[in-house]
Amino acid sequence: MDELLKYPLSLTTFVFFAQLLFIYLRTINVIYTTEGKIWKTVITGMVMSLVWLISTAIGLNSAIEAITSVFNGTKFKTILLLPLFGYLSGGGLGVYFGMIQESHNRKGERKKQ
Repeated sequence: MDELLKYPLSLTTFVFFAQLLFIYLRTINVIYTTEGKIWKTVITGMVMSLVWLISTAIGLNSAIEAITSVFNGTKFKTILLLPLFGYLSGGGLGVYFGMIQESHNRKGERKKQ
C-alpha cells in the first residue's frame, strides 16, 4: 500500500469515483430492495461491497499514514488527506446522482399511468 500512497492525486481521483459509484449503487440498491427486485438487489449489493472495500481500504490507509507521521515525529503529510477528501466528496455526489436518477424514474412511471 505504501507504493500506492506515493501517488496521492491519482488515489484521490480513484477514491472519488469509487465512492461516487458506491453511494450511487447503495441508493439504487435500497430502492430495489423496497421494490422487491431480488436479482437487481443482489447484483448491486455485490458490486457495491467490492467498490466499498477497495475505496475504504485506500481511504483508511492514507488517513493512518497521515496520522502516524505525526506520532512518529515526522512532518504531517497533508497531501495524504486528499484521498479522504475524494472519499467524502464522491460519497456526497453519489447520493445526489442516485436520488436524481430515482426522481427521473418515478416521473417516467407516473407519465405512463
